[in-house]
Amino acid sequence: SILKRNYNLYPDKYSTMFQYVIAIYQLEEWENLEEATTEALQKYPADKDLTQLRGIARFQQKKTDKAIESYKEMEKIALANKDTATLITSYSVLGDLHYEKNDSKSSFAYYKKALKLNPNENGVLNNYAYYLALKGKNLKQAYQMSKKTIETEPDNPTYLDTFGWILF
Repeated sequence: SILKRNYNLYPDKYSTMFQYVIAIYQLEEWENLEEATTEALQKYPADKDLTQLRGIARFQQKKTDKAIESYKEMEKIALANKDTATLITSYSVLGDLHYEKNDSKSSFAYYKKALKLNPNENGVLNNYAYYLALKGKNLKQAYQMSKKTIETEPDNPTYLDTFGWILF
């Protein structure tokens, strides 16, 4: 591709590398994305976007443990930069990934960390509430969290689905 050739011509230019990586992401070529981001992270090890893209690539390939590694790297970057938004994203995805591994204890601990930073983070509130409901645990807490999401986004079908599941 043109972007790959451009990247090969200018391997030390961040913008050409990032354009190439984003093109791979948009094409959903997960194996190639993991390879390209791993290579790019050798030059830019503290780049949160590359780290997240590698995590996405790994998740899409069902490499859950490797995806967790990526998001823990992203957490370290966020902590070092005092970047709360990235930290919330890291905790949220780590919660999801740990749930995928049937590790609800770790999953719920990450959701709690995210909500401590922003108690109104709808994506975290929704996923945490849904997974609590699936476990049949803390349904009052799940109800309160889910209710908060539909109060702020009453037409969001995902949030409405979670709320309905909790009521069921």
